[in-house]
Amino acid sequence: MSGNISIEELQRLVKQGLERTHLSAMKASLQATGSRDAVSGVLRGNMPSVEKWAALSKVLQFRFTTGFQAIENGTFSSEHCSIEVLQRIIEIGLGNTGLSARRASKLATGSYEAIRSIRDGSFPRLDRWQSICRVLDIPFHTGLTDPDQPLSVEAVLADGQIIERAPCLETDWPVRPRGDLFCIEVGVSGHGVWQQGDLLFFDRADPLADQPGQLIGKICLVESDTGEKRIGRCRLPAKRQGGTIDLEELADGHIQSSLKPLKILPLRLVLPLV
Repeated sequence: MSGNISIEELQRLVKQGLERTHLSAMKASLQATGSRDAVSGVLRGNMPSVEKWAALSKVLQFRFTTGFQAIENGTFSSEHCSIEVLQRIIEIGLGNTGLSARRASKLATGSYEAIRSIRDGSFPRLDRWQSICRVLDIPFHTGLTDPDQPLSVEAVLADGQIIERAPCLETDWPVRPRGDLFCIEVGVSGHGVWQQGDLLFFDRADPLADQPGQLIGKICLVESDTGEKRIGRCRLPAKRQGGTIDLEELADGHIQSSLKPLKILPLRLVLPLV
């Protein structure tokens, strides 16, 4: 599923944790799980379970949270990662989204049995749990970056700028712009997605503007009914409310649910700074 954590990202984070704590892979593994090979398993390319990742997070001192604000008014950290907590989170998520367990499982993983397995007491793999969290609108944070919402235009800009009436560059456009072109120059905070000075091009006269059904899976500039402007990847709304979309944060895969967009423009070109 697009936006899910990759084993390469987890390997990078584990190496950073080992360097920060000055622990060997074996010692960190023993402290976390009582086994010698928890860290080496990740470094060999094995996706850990939620339980194992939570234990490693605590020892290697990076933030992993997964939870639902409805549960005791808090988000569960790695110290509270039990199968009972995951089961409770799922039940609340199913209740809030109105999805059946089979439907949510299928949307998240392609299998009808993912949630049933958790109900039966099996910890899911971390990437599978992230997919379930996304579908059930559950806050999820791997520890890779600070928790964040989809990129706001202000965050992307930082010290950058919006360039009105941007030139129609002589380049290979996926869709030739119609003339009402502008771009966003990325500032110092590209959130690991873009670099400072990159140019993001949009067209106000884009033929797909304001057609959310045609923009699912695409990176877009979205202005919500609150006037807030964000950049993220459009997703089908899990709650199936008319006139809404879900927006996936590009750096961490976090989902902002049930946005009511006033304006949606697809990203048409990224011109890297060279």
